[in-house]
Amino acid sequence: MSGDERERLLARQDAAFERLYGQLREASAGQADAAAKLESAVRIALAFVGENREEARLLLLDVLGGEPELSLRILGYHQRLAGLMREQCEARGRMPLPEVTEQALIGGAAALIGTYVASGREADLAALEGELAEFLLRPYLGGVG
Repeated sequence: MSGDERERLLARQDAAFERLYGQLREASAGQADAAAKLESAVRIALAFVGENREEARLLLLDVLGGEPELSLRILGYHQRLAGLMREQCEARGRMPLPEVTEQALIGGAAALIGTYVASGREADLAALEGELAEFLLRPYLGGVG
């Protein structure tokens, strides 16, 4: 891949993330209940993946063959998504989770979604909505299944 092609790909990746991030931020502003906000965010993220397969692949799969820069960019995206979760905790007067826990939650959700994208099973993601929301909420709510 030439340098220009690589830069165009990275720009497309950034644009895809900004579009998803904007949708998630907008959804979080429109809900009062924290659990409803997270459930809405999961629904939006899964819909984004289903409706924008190429963009989802840019965000979830290693499109540049293991380049460290790409890994760092994706970690940066994860940190911004974790920041949305942290903002919701702080807005409710609750202590946020440790940063490493937030990153693990986002990374785990992204890895799970990525396995569906990699195997061409995006249409099956909607069935995971409830479980994925519970996975992300559980550390905030406490308790076990």
